[in-house]
Amino acid sequence: MKRFTGLSACGGTAAGIIACIPDTAVQAIPVYAIKSTEIQAEKDRLKKALTAAQTQLSLALTEQLTTDIRAESPEQTILETHQAMLADTVFIESLYTEITESMMNAEYVLKRKLDELIIAMTSSSDAYLSERAVDIRDAYEPVFLYLNPQPKQPQSRFGGIMPGAILAARILKPSEALEIKRLAPRGIVIEEGGITSHIAIMARAWNIPMLVAVPGLMATVQNGMHAVLDATHQMLIVEPDADAQTAMDNNPDYGVTTCPVQGYACIYTLDGVPVHISANIAFAEDTEHAIVQHSAGIGLFRSEFLFLGKPCLPNEEEQYTAYCTVLKAMGTKPVVIRTFDAGADKMLEEQKSLSEQNALLGWRAIRYCLDRPAIFKTQLRALLRAGCSGNLRILLPMISCKKEITAVQALIKGLEQECEQQHVPYKKNIPLGIMIEVPAAAIAAELYAPIVDFFSIGTNDLIQYTVAVDRENQTVAHLADCFHPAVLRLIKHTLEAAPLLHKSNDLNHNPVSMCGEMASDADAVPLLLGMGLRSFSMSAQKIPEIAQRIAALRLSDTEDLYHAVSNLDTPEEIRQFIRRRFPI
Repeated sequence: MKRFTGLSACGGTAAGIIACIPDTAVQAIPVYAIKSTEIQAEKDRLKKALTAAQTQLSLALTEQLTTDIRAESPEQTILETHQAMLADTVFIESLYTEITESMMNAEYVLKRKLDELIIAMTSSSDAYLSERAVDIRDAYEPVFLYLNPQPKQPQSRFGGIMPGAILAARILKPSEALEIKRLAPRGIVIEEGGITSHIAIMARAWNIPMLVAVPGLMATVQNGMHAVLDATHQMLIVEPDADAQTAMDNNPDYGVTTCPVQGYACIYTLDGVPVHISANIAFAEDTEHAIVQHSAGIGLFRSEFLFLGKPCLPNEEEQYTAYCTVLKAMGTKPVVIRTFDAGADKMLEEQKSLSEQNALLGWRAIRYCLDRPAIFKTQLRALLRAGCSGNLRILLPMISCKKEITAVQALIKGLEQECEQQHVPYKKNIPLGIMIEVPAAAIAAELYAPIVDFFSIGTNDLIQYTVAVDRENQTVAHLADCFHPAVLRLIKHTLEAAPLLHKSNDLNHNPVSMCGEMASDADAVPLLLGMGLRSFSMSAQKIPEIAQRIAALRLSDTEDLYHAVSNLDTPEEIRQFIRRRFPI
């Protein structure tokens, strides 16, 4: 039994089989039976692929020897090792024998025999043999490519991964969210990443137990291992003992938790102050979640997930359909749709090609959209049309200057005129808001307020930009603390600008909301209420907990809390003070 610890990105427990996600896309291995009359042809096909791989390796070794003047180099050693492995006559003969006896295709036979050999090598007490296990798979990789040439199309790291497993990976990307969702994993464990990463946010939205920052994970776990994940207590047990194994065997749905559904649209504090809780979603079908339906609305629809993981951008009709689906599902409740927040860890192919040294501060979000008006106008037109289906609000990401806001307003005005001329139904005067996630926007909030209708505070980026910390970098991620005094002052300054918002009196709910992960931090809730926040938006999984937290607070007490912590200097002092006054 092996025990791992990490950070809980989404609480809960799960038990099942580990499925390891490779760092790079793996070629899918075809599996099919062959006829007795096809055995020799299948052997010949394997022989041809082996010969091609051996020839390729010989050429690489010759080039290495002629270009490297060193008597012996690490590169030469690796190539010679691979050459010896590809010339292993005993192993190769076993492949031909297996094809004859199993009457299965060459790719399947090669993979199965390699897996058997690698398991034997890694299980060996001989350190040298264990280390060579990686080499043998690497040596035979070209043989698979010659056996089964792949068309030039995007490949997936999730090929052959069974649904309902506990996924283990070094890192998972936001662009892979849809593939992960389709696999319906019981749990997710990753070696790197942070609790505010986009994939962690998705796990919370789907209520999938998840651990991040688990050191040494991928060096230990293997496909097919049994595991029990207790994300609530930040623990993963691989090859559990008898007690844990019994719990897993007797409870196939172990770890699946359900939240009691009740009305979360408006929660009242102990002294009768109304507070609204909305849901953050990434996919139109997320509105089917019972808690989402009983929330105050959609506080953040991440529209970029419409294109992530897909070969091309959705056209106007595809976007229009998706937006209408969400709006109709929520009825008269407000739906905030954020325009494409492409870039950083959610890149389009064009952005990837730039290889920016610091993509978080680069050509992303509103900057990219304004530079690509054809893409942006398609989205805005779809939004204008969809506005007729419900209570839509449009949110602009990563705003850092007034010019960006007025540029978008000009585009919208032009599209409205276009719809008028073409007699296309559209919604007039859709409320337009901006994300407060760049420190410049928070500092100058009172300058931007008169030309927009609402603010949405995105604490994930606001924190990392304010304290100059990459939240995905585990070495410094602990410094990205929502209780940093500078962060709190930026939030307070934003809230104080609320009366200046253009349509603040026309919106049903408070015109300043928070959609970042801080909004679902139970420690932060009393402080945020005391600062004046009355509208929260978060993953559906967190709504019941935060609703219960708010209902147990008295606003006057939270205001006293804010005044008290205003005199404290460090995040640690602030957090400890809150926990003493309002223990969870």
